[in-house]
Amino acid sequence: MLNSLNVLIVSERPDHLRPLIRTLDASSARISACFTIRHAREIFSQQPVDLVFSDEHLSDGSYRELLRSAHFGQHAASFVLLLHTGEWAEYLDAMRLGALEVLRCPLQQAEVEATVHRAIALKKRSSAARLTTKALKAAEGEPTQQDHLFEELLGLAAAAPASAGASASSTGAAVSAAPKSGDHRPKVVRRGVA
Repeated sequence: MLNSLNVLIVSERPDHLRPLIRTLDASSARISACFTIRHAREIFSQQPVDLVFSDEHLSDGSYRELLRSAHFGQHAASFVLLLHTGEWAEYLDAMRLGALEVLRCPLQQAEVEATVHRAIALKKRSSAARLTTKALKAAEGEPTQQDHLFEELLGLAAAAPASAGASASSTGAAVSAAPKSGDHRPKVVRRGVA
C-alpha cells in the first residue's frame, strides 16, 4: 500500500515518542518503536521499514551508526533525525549523510505530518522507478514483435543478394546493389566485358 508507511521510531525519550505516535496514528502508518540501534537493526531484518525517526544520541551509539549501517542502506528507508540541541553543524552533517529531514524538538505536529507526506511521495516515486526498471529488464529479455520483424527483414535482405547473385551468375550477369540517383532500375553488369 503506497499511501501507508511502515515507520520505526528509535528513541529513548517519551517527549519524542508521544507526539510522534499521536501524529502517526492519525496518518494510518504502521508503527514500531525501539530504544537502541541494535534493536532497530533487528527490526530492519524482520520487516520492511519506509521511514525512520531517530534521536541524535541513543544508549548504544549515535544516529550516524544507524544511518551509515549497510543493513539500513539495503532497505532504502527515509531517515529523519530528531535533533534536541538544534545545532546547525549537526543538521548539515545529517543531511550530508542522507537524512530526509531534521526536526528540531519539541516536535511540531505540522512538521511531522509534512515529513510523512514527503516520505509517502518518495515511496511512490521509488516504487514507480522500481516498476519501470523491472519492466525494462523484462523487455530486454523478451524480443518484441518489432524486433522479430526487423530480424526477419534483415534475413530477407541478406538472402536477396545471395539469391540474386546465384541466378545472375548462372546467366553471367550480376545486379548492382547501388543504383544512381533518379535511376530506380537495377544495373546489369556483364562479367568479362569491358
